[in-house]
Amino acid sequence: MRFIEFIKSMPPQQDEGVNAFINWAKAHPLFPTSSDPNKLAEFLYDKLNHKMTLGYQKCFMVFANMPVPDEPEDVPAADIPVGLLMNRQKMLEAINKIVALQNADKKYRDF
Repeated sequence: MRFIEFIKSMPPQQDEGVNAFINWAKAHPLFPTSSDPNKLAEFLYDKLNHKMTLGYQKCFMVFANMPVPDEPEDVPAADIPVGLLMNRQKMLEAINKIVALQNADKKYRDF
């Protein structure tokens, strides 16, 4: 299962930022099929406000920590780099990369 498939399967949540991110991601026609948080950060950082960014980070944390299912095609992290899966610190750094990109971009504006 890819991250976007996970997002599309999620029902509405109680968290405003999570819902905003889910709704935006479901509606975005060019949302990446990759589940690599580094690639997602590159795509998302200038498209999300701070609430949606936090919503993305929460969703990805749940996605990356899902238990491995019995069916191979339902493995949640099929294209997350193994180095991230095996190292929690590197995974957190990759999930937080979106904030680093936002902070580094002088053109980025929270809305």
